[in-house]
Amino acid sequence: MPRDAPVTRAVLPSRPVRIRALLYSLAPCGRQWAESDSVHCSEVTDESVSWPGGPRTRPRPAHRPAHRTRILSNDCLVVTLRRTTRGRGRVTTTKERRPAVEGWFTTADGDVRLLGTRCSSCGTPYFPRNELACRNPGCTGPKDGSELEPYALSARGRVWSYADARYKPPPPYVSPDPFVPYTVAAVELDAERMVVLGQVVPGVTVDDLEVGMEVELTEGVLYEDDEAEYTVWMWRPVR
Repeated sequence: MPRDAPVTRAVLPSRPVRIRALLYSLAPCGRQWAESDSVHCSEVTDESVSWPGGPRTRPRPAHRPAHRTRILSNDCLVVTLRRTTRGRGRVTTTKERRPAVEGWFTTADGDVRLLGTRCSSCGTPYFPRNELACRNPGCTGPKDGSELEPYALSARGRVWSYADARYKPPPPYVSPDPFVPYTVAAVELDAERMVVLGQVVPGVTVDDLEVGMEVELTEGVLYEDDEAEYTVWMWRPVR
C-alpha cells in the first residue's frame, strides 16, 4: 500500500477486542468509492490493524473466508469489516450514501446543486426537470422540447417562507423511524428568482430563521436502512 494512501479506520473500544479480519480489497479504479469517505481505490490487501499500543498483525485462519464484499459498480468494491468483540464495546463503520431521488441534485466537485432544465430561447428555468416544452406564454421558441437544455440552478438564495413539520408524513413519503420533527424552508434562488422548497439541516428550528435570511444548499440524510444512507438537498444558513 502506498505510504500516503488514506484508509478507513475502525473506531476501537478501550477494552480489548478480537478482530477476525480487517481487509481493504479495492479495485484499481483510482477514485473514491463514496464521496463522504476517504478510501481511495487501489489494488491492495491489508490485514494490519491499529491497536492501542501499536500496530499488530493477526493471521487469518485458513478455513475462514477473508471478507465479504458488495459490488458498488463494475470497478469498485465496498470495504467490508467483519468483527467479533469480547465484553462490551463498539466498532463503527460508514454506510454508503445514495440519493433518495435520482437526478434531482448532484454533489459533483463537493458542491450541491439542483438539477433542472432551462429554455434556450427565453431563459426560463424549471425545477424539477421539464422535458416536454417551455411553458412561458411569451416564449417564441419551438415549444417541442428541443428548446430545453440541462441546467444546474444556483446554490444560494433567501428564505421566502418557513415552517416546522411535527407529524410523520403518510406513505408514500419516507421519513426516519422513529420520526424526528424537522424544519422546512421555501427559498427564492438568487439567480433564477424561483422558489424551491426543502428541509433545513438538523439543529436549525423556526426560531433560528427569518424571512430574507441567506441560505445555501447542502446534502443531508433523509432516512437510512441496513445498507445505506439516503440523502436529499437541504438548506442551511450562511455563516
